[in-house]
Parts: sequence; C-alpha cells; structure tokens
Amino acid sequence: MVDTIEQREETELEARALLQNSPIGELRELQIECNAEHLLISGRVCCFYHKQLAQETVRGAASGLQVLNTVNVD
Repeated sequence: MVDTIEQREETELEARALLQNSPIGELRELQIECNAEHLLISGRVCCFYHKQLAQETVRGAASGLQVLNTVNVD
C-alpha cells in the first residue's frame, strides 16, 4: 500500500521510467496512474504479449500495490 501523495508520484515516475526504457515502442506510449491500492496501466498495444510485457515491466515498481492492466489490444 502507498500511503502518501509523494509515494504515489514516486511510484508512477518509476513505473513510467521502466516503460520508457523498454525496447518496444508501444510500451513507451502507455499511461500509468497510481492510487493508495492500485497501479493502473492503460493505453493500446498491438498484441497480448505486449500487454503482458507491460504488466511485468511495471510490477517491480508496484511496491505491494495491485497492478491493474486495462491496456487494450488492437
């Protein structure tokens, strides 16, 4: 659980940085939001594999939060 706004912002920044460092361009375009209980990933990718990869990429930044993957697959 992330208790403060500063911790949430730090978690979001870390998750975004992990996606920005991905060699897969689509992952760099995804959005991240964080609240006290969830780390939310949203956006669009071309395949289910990239959706799963995005989820696993940000899992390390989740700090005990549940990762909610709402990424759409085209």
